[in-house]
Amino acid sequence: MLTRGEATEITVVNHLQQPTTIHWHGIEIESYYDGVSGWTGTPPSLITPPIAPGKAFVVHITAPRAGTFIYHTHWHDAKQIAKGLAGPLIVLEPGQKFDPETDKTFLFTRGGEGFSEPLQLNGSPQPIPLSLIAGKRYRFRFINMTPTDSDLKFSMLDGDKPIKWKAIAKDGQTLPPEQALIKDAKEQPLTVGETYDFEYQPEKPGELYLQASAFPRMWIRMSFTISPPH
Repeated sequence: MLTRGEATEITVVNHLQQPTTIHWHGIEIESYYDGVSGWTGTPPSLITPPIAPGKAFVVHITAPRAGTFIYHTHWHDAKQIAKGLAGPLIVLEPGQKFDPETDKTFLFTRGGEGFSEPLQLNGSPQPIPLSLIAGKRYRFRFINMTPTDSDLKFSMLDGDKPIKWKAIAKDGQTLPPEQALIKDAKEQPLTVGETYDFEYQPEKPGELYLQASAFPRMWIRMSFTISPPH
């Protein structure tokens, strides 16, 4: 968790048996710290190194925008991402506090390197149900970090009908009013490396389903139980 405009140091320690680098996806930072091995920084003689096994690299970030971003390996990407080296990086506005009760992140990955491996949601092919409370407003952050599922789509369903939610941000950028629209939560595209944020307030108790699919006929489902207001 970062704060917009706040200078931050992140120490990446490599506990793997092979080199790695960590890319901070979508955030405008100095090239030297951006996790792409072999690229130069300022001055040009400063070249981003791979992080050898047992070694560490200190990253300096001052995030210019608040929103939903991603960190992920940039070294043998598919293999290391399949082993879990990817996740959300959330940047908050100054003074804002993160509330895990109302701020939910959904990270799509694969269980392995290829199309034949199962889709995963938050690290599991069978994600545990999530509890919501009627009348409470939620922020849902969606991230696609599958190896190649550029055609991934997801829906949020009440029975066989999509709910309605409000699109509020894309790729770490708050949407302008003309794009921040209330829409059906149906077949929302989410390509590799993309993030999308939605606002949703359930009105009544019940059960919902988040369902995602990708080629070839891979899909995953997560259930939501909505309880009455406390």
